[in-house]
Amino acid sequence: MQRNKTERRIAGASYSPAKLKMCFCLLWNRCLTPGAEASSMRVWADLSRHYAEPHRHYHTLSHIFHCLRQFDAAKSFIEAPDAVEMAVWFHDAVHNPEASDNEQRSVELFERAASNHFQQDLVHKIGELILATAHREAPRSHDERVLCDIDFASFGSPWDEFLGDSQALRIEQANTPDEVFSPAKLKFLKAILERRTIFFTDFFRARYETSARKNIQRYIASLEAEAYV
Repeated sequence: MQRNKTERRIAGASYSPAKLKMCFCLLWNRCLTPGAEASSMRVWADLSRHYAEPHRHYHTLSHIFHCLRQFDAAKSFIEAPDAVEMAVWFHDAVHNPEASDNEQRSVELFERAASNHFQQDLVHKIGELILATAHREAPRSHDERVLCDIDFASFGSPWDEFLGDSQALRIEQANTPDEVFSPAKLKFLKAILERRTIFFTDFFRARYETSARKNIQRYIASLEAEAYV
């Protein structure tokens, strides 16, 4: 199942590339230091080109839109909202399905665009936030916890959306055979279920913890039924 890359209905809102462009450019301009002239349009053109790469089926601007919807819902208790929002935009900017350093490379892409145009402490904070979305260790700050929850919020989507996302992720790794992909996926999902909670913040736990656990358990059962254990 291939995700529609130009239009998707999420929580009553319609994904609009034009609106995303406007939101990004406004954010970028807010983050500029006084007198900086880094073109938001040029950065947007490069960023949107990355998200439109033909191998992407889940890690597209549609995913960013979904994350931004979650960000908007949680914004009132985020400590540095502009930093978190910028990290949302860049956290999957580089995506090579066969690489393990996509988040680090996404940070480097962001730093090339923002260095000498943003305050350096803001550049550093955004970089740390992006790295947290690798989900390899527990997030260290409140905003990192919120961002990780935003990134995982789709686990709590209605089953049909969750399944569509899972299929889109599988298509992105089409070069990986089932006998390799499925055991690795099972290990990842079971590790998530073994956590005391999937989500780090009360806000996202209340919204998605129950449905996310049900979705993951159901998907694990489907993989195990195919004998990929």
